[in-house]
Amino acid sequence: MIRLLGPADPALAALARHLAAQAPPTAELELAPWDDYRTRLDAVLSASEPCFEAVAVPGHVWLPELAEAGLLHPLEATAVRQGVVPSLAVDCRYRDRDYLLPLFTDGHILVVRRDLATAPAAPPDMRQVLALARAAHRPPDVFGIALKARPSEIFLDWLPYYRTLGGTIAERGGRLAIDARVAVAALWLYREMAAYAPPDVTDYGNEEVTDAVRQGKVAMATIWGGQAATVFSGDRGGTLAATALRHAWNGTWGLALPGGLTADRRRAGLAALASVLTEAVDRLVLDEAGSPVLEATYHRAAAHPWLAAQRAMLARARPLPAVPALGASLAVMTEALTAGFRGDMTPERAMAEASRRLRG
Repeated sequence: MIRLLGPADPALAALARHLAAQAPPTAELELAPWDDYRTRLDAVLSASEPCFEAVAVPGHVWLPELAEAGLLHPLEATAVRQGVVPSLAVDCRYRDRDYLLPLFTDGHILVVRRDLATAPAAPPDMRQVLALARAAHRPPDVFGIALKARPSEIFLDWLPYYRTLGGTIAERGGRLAIDARVAVAALWLYREMAAYAPPDVTDYGNEEVTDAVRQGKVAMATIWGGQAATVFSGDRGGTLAATALRHAWNGTWGLALPGGLTADRRRAGLAALASVLTEAVDRLVLDEAGSPVLEATYHRAAAHPWLAAQRAMLARARPLPAVPALGASLAVMTEALTAGFRGDMTPERAMAEASRRLRG
């Protein structure tokens, strides 16, 4: 039996339950808390003999850094998962080599409560979302919107605001490069949106946003496609509507082989994964998380009211530059956005400092 490691995400939790129910079991998936996952992953990949045959990695976010360092083993062409949505397959490659067997995605979807707000007819930009949130704002009973302003979420929550204003994320010298002027304006726009959010939004992550939407505390929120099934669970009357954002981002999570595995363990791991990553498991990901990876699964939209928006998001989403220093660059931006959002710095000073540090 092979061992897999991943974060405590709805899709991976569903896979863990599925594996545990198999007789006889072929694989065991250990889930680590989100906040500890990268530390745990680094320890596994740096070991001379990794104790897991496969680990979960988010596409272009961590893949370039780990692959460049030789910590992941590329896949042979015969091992690549077939029938994957094309843009997701691209996200599983680095320097024209496949490294990930995709499992689920996390991309921007706007969820609106129809009983509290007007759902947009087409994918909106964030200025349009601001107008919708302002119109729906009736505190203290209902707030217009929930933001994911916790440090671990704030960069990707802010990114559609930056792109709404025409901002681009480029690569310069192996690091991210931003337009500081646009970044400042986007942070001010994000702070303006916060006026229509619950007052404790600086602590909001996935669970808090899910609860706020389901309880009717907020009229709308940007969520990940991978939490859509949880958000929509129990919505029997069609209260919730979903749409892609005009300027969406998406990341693809997949299973990768640690670079330190022996050839025998790699073969055993791939054989077990081939038997695990089936169309049935992709449908399980849809039912339990919301964001499958196989094109065929997207024909099941009638029973899953968010799925059309999820597929539209995949068509619109633009990734970040796939550079090895992406993680370090995101840490710089996260620190600056958190300080500028919470008022520890002005947006102008926060983005100027971030630009200086990104330039090295």
